[in-house]
Amino acid sequence: MSGNERDGTVDEDYEFYNEKSQAKSKKVAFDILGVCVSRDVFGLANGNEYAVGKYTRLSIPYFSDMEEVDPECWITMDEVSGERNFHKRLKLDCLNMRYAEDLNSSGSDWLLLDVRTLTFGYFETKFGGKTHYYIGEKITEDEIRTATRKKGFEPESIRFLDTDDVPGIDGMIDRFCEFIKGRYWSNIIILEMKDALWHVDKEGKTGFLHDFPVDRRRRITGKYTEILRKKLGCRCIPMPSDVICDYLHLWGMSKGHFVQEYYDYAYRCVDAIVKGADDLDLRLETEFLEACAAMDAIRSGRMLSRNNTVRRAEEFWARTGDADASISNAQLLMAEANNPPLEAELAGIIGRIWRDRTDGKADAGKAASWMRAASDGGIAWASEELEELGKNL
Repeated sequence: MSGNERDGTVDEDYEFYNEKSQAKSKKVAFDILGVCVSRDVFGLANGNEYAVGKYTRLSIPYFSDMEEVDPECWITMDEVSGERNFHKRLKLDCLNMRYAEDLNSSGSDWLLLDVRTLTFGYFETKFGGKTHYYIGEKITEDEIRTATRKKGFEPESIRFLDTDDVPGIDGMIDRFCEFIKGRYWSNIIILEMKDALWHVDKEGKTGFLHDFPVDRRRRITGKYTEILRKKLGCRCIPMPSDVICDYLHLWGMSKGHFVQEYYDYAYRCVDAIVKGADDLDLRLETEFLEACAAMDAIRSGRMLSRNNTVRRAEEFWARTGDADASISNAQLLMAEANNPPLEAELAGIIGRIWRDRTDGKADAGKAASWMRAASDGGIAWASEELEELGKNL
């Protein structure tokens, strides 16, 4: 993975995962409504078998906005601001009212959703004899005016409201549930979303985050997750206690960018639900307890987190260019890991160093040996690279 990808300059869109992270053969597809944590359950999971159709951060739209709008009236990418095209596309999902149309035409079998966007509040906009609500994240009043005027109306008023203060929010939720149950039937999974109160930093050390807004966001997501769970009657994947966010996450530091162990846990739960695993309730409970134990082990320093440690090993190699020192560093991390998936992935990193070193000591045989250890440990990318390496031996 290049430095540009690690520092977040790659467009944070699902096309990235389609190219880099997903399995070659996908039999079941998901639509995703929610923030990046839901998307990354697929994008960052090792050996992901699922495709993603429509991904948008909208979670509970105002029902009157789920109407077809003439494409001639859509606002375009050059009419909204954003650091990357990813951010602009999220705004277009909301402003152009294409929500229902996109989901109905996606062809996906399942829906995964979280309610983190409700913590951003709503812009209430009145025009055309109706009241409309737009998720408040990053959208500006000027962009709302531009989108409204393209639909042929002059906005009568625009004001920002906290989610709990939106008039008729209960009715919005009821109509939203009716829509997605009609679209996906029982193939709906809720991902409980809680902002992290702990982090693991760039040196692999854990610490506590002192941030009052986290308490507010946790209250909102907890409230509406429970409301949706009851109304939809669907499975909900609970958040492990004291979940940890990762400073070396692919997309950078955020209280919703978690350690790899979280994504592995959530993916296993999704996979078990979709495949109808035997003793499903017991399986999900076991996964939850094991994920809680993993978070505790990382916080206490008894276990190293997978992504954070792999990134540190990769960056040591990229920074020093010293193959022998980088191999030794990775082996030391393996000895400290107490984490079998991490140990397997570090073996793959060592295999890459033996393969790619430019000091005249590259050794395809040693590279293959380390890659095989990683592949045997269940690391999907190592299996692919071992196969490719075998063609050149």
